[in-house]
Amino acid sequence: MIRKKVISISQQDICEKEEGGVLDINSEKEIQENDHLYSSFEAPVLNTTPGIYMLNGFQVINRDLKDITGKFTPIMRQLLSVIILYSNQNNKGISNIKLKELLWYDKSEESFSNNRSVNIRKIRLLLEEVGDTEISSANGYWYFLNKGHVYNDYTIANQLMQKMAPLDVVHKEDLEKLLSLASFGQLLPNMQFDWVDSFKADYSDSMIDLLSRLRDSKQFVGNDNLRIQISNCILRFDSLDEESVRVKCRALVDLKRMGMAYTAFDQFTKEYKLILNEDFKYSFEQFISEK
Repeated sequence: MIRKKVISISQQDICEKEEGGVLDINSEKEIQENDHLYSSFEAPVLNTTPGIYMLNGFQVINRDLKDITGKFTPIMRQLLSVIILYSNQNNKGISNIKLKELLWYDKSEESFSNNRSVNIRKIRLLLEEVGDTEISSANGYWYFLNKGHVYNDYTIANQLMQKMAPLDVVHKEDLEKLLSLASFGQLLPNMQFDWVDSFKADYSDSMIDLLSRLRDSKQFVGNDNLRIQISNCILRFDSLDEESVRVKCRALVDLKRMGMAYTAFDQFTKEYKLILNEDFKYSFEQFISEK
């Protein structure tokens, strides 16, 4: 089944400077003049598009907008994912030595070489259905080259986080794209292997750090709907982030949505008890009044 969560943007979209849409978070005047841009923030309408998806689960959509994920065996999913992840990390990919260590540590060199070649060939054939991409090797490294702007949510999320990290300016379109991607949650949650854990942790930490600074930015003080959106995204990565729950509850109270505020707090305290095996020590009133 094709999921309808995908936003159609390219690297060019990320790199372009949106004229008239620049928000300077260090300027009180800009904050006041641009407040209307976020006064009724909603996630943008999402469209399906051909691509390789890694947030909230591995998925591949071809040019005909058909889900071809089922054609990828578990080892093919790992192989494609690890090549993309390492290519994003260091711009040169993953070495043969590391590839064998991670995926075929129990194989002989001959068996490893054969398994690698067979699976890469299968992946290449499937990726031809998606767009102009290439898995290539150079100097003992395998890397992923996206030549035709084939959509990859993980790559786009990383580009956005790098662009927005300084927080000198915030583009409305960038923020909408970031929140859309962040709302999908963690990287490859269904892949439970030691090699992917560091990538998962780095992605989650980077996203939480940026979103937390956006949530607490003076630019969005008083914009309750947006701060709820940002807090919800953080909670997709860390359901026990107390400050995000507090911001969300306070914003709901300000919006006169007391029932929703109490429900959010109740859900948090139940999960707190479930995960930490101890009761949360504050009442709702004490919690939202904390500095």
